[in-house]
Amino acid sequence: MKSASTGPGSSESQRDGKAKPATIDRRAQRSSIGTSPPVTWPDADGADPQGTPPLSETSAFPLDAPTSEADWIHLVAQAPELAISTRPVLVVSPHPDDESLAVGGLLAELASRDVSVTVLTVTDGEGSHPGRAGLTDVRATEQAAALRALGLDDPPVRLGLPDGSVSEHTEQLANALADRCHPDTVVLAPWEHDGHTDHDACGAVAHEVAAAQGATLLAYPVWAWQWASIGDLEQLALRRTTLSESSRSAKARAMACYSSQVFDEAGPPIVGPAALARFLRPWEVLIDVR
Repeated sequence: MKSASTGPGSSESQRDGKAKPATIDRRAQRSSIGTSPPVTWPDADGADPQGTPPLSETSAFPLDAPTSEADWIHLVAQAPELAISTRPVLVVSPHPDDESLAVGGLLAELASRDVSVTVLTVTDGEGSHPGRAGLTDVRATEQAAALRALGLDDPPVRLGLPDGSVSEHTEQLANALADRCHPDTVVLAPWEHDGHTDHDACGAVAHEVAAAQGATLLAYPVWAWQWASIGDLEQLALRRTTLSESSRSAKARAMACYSSQVFDEAGPPIVGPAALARFLRPWEVLIDVR
């Protein structure tokens, strides 16, 4: 197991963790949750933060998280800090925005250190609003702006696999990863038990390819924050990234680029204020898989 940049790798049982729930519907039920740390949010033109996200109280992201923010803070405080290396990084993002939500602060820090970062965007995210004309181009434009906000100059590699059906195209995804994954690569991919079908498929394929190539794999949760209990994550090899003020601000600016996901005139946003607060924490969490 690779450990040069993260400390000891997880065991087989740690990697597998508990059984994941049924795949989450992006239009899941809505309710309120506990408190989150104070967050800041850029105004529409990406200028200085102007308070909390100016969004409605409803969200298409699940809000009935069973674990309080205080409990998450206690767990994460016990995780060792991630040691950032200068090795090339390959980010697997199932949809445009997952990279910014989950590890945007880390990516900003890597950019500030001139670390080589490649973002592989697996789908175009067209499934967030089925039938909406031009959404593929909108989301591609949003992601390009978000990556620039993080300090990443290179555009993402877009695979264009169908949103919601990545599990039916795992060979194509594996080939794309294998072409870009080497023994010195650090792969950042969704946790394979995250609870969203595309995230789980991306995580499983990344695990397989990283193992075959001898690469380091760090997994990130996205949907798990909405359904997981402490018991689901406490046995995993968690690593904490404490964000600098500059990295956290860059992440907030990147997230604000995704207007189609955080603002929605036609209905509740995909990522509403409660979910946003979880991703605007002063830290990020990764799971040391291998």
